[in-house]
Amino acid sequence: MTKCRALKEYSIFVSLVREKYAEGQDLSRAIKDTIRYCQQHDILKEFLAEKAMEVQDMVNFKWDLEEAKKVWFKEGVEEGIEKGLIRGLEKGRLETALELLKSQFDAEVVAKATKLSLEKVNELARANKLI
Repeated sequence: MTKCRALKEYSIFVSLVREKYAEGQDLSRAIKDTIRYCQQHDILKEFLAEKAMEVQDMVNFKWDLEEAKKVWFKEGVEEGIEKGLIRGLEKGRLETALELLKSQFDAEVVAKATKLSLEKVNELARANKLI
């Protein structure tokens, strides 16, 4: 720590917060008082000049597992819907391509109409014995 000023100052910061907290201050107050002290004594001064509010906000952030689970669930549902839509669209394009091939449309026309690659259209035609 003696070789790295930032690490030494961070260590001082953490130590001061712990000390104030151990003396009975709530964590939020301990952080605020420590930030003020450090700014006055040139400890992490540049960092705290830019990030003091972020440091306080991090302490005041309350982790709520149940709320986190709801967010994760919602994100999972949204991701599942998106993947389902993509699969459904792909399936629809393949079905449309197959019907067009059965109606004897040219493979290049089918590829252009369905936005499938010509290779995919030809593969579909071979798999269904249409060529």
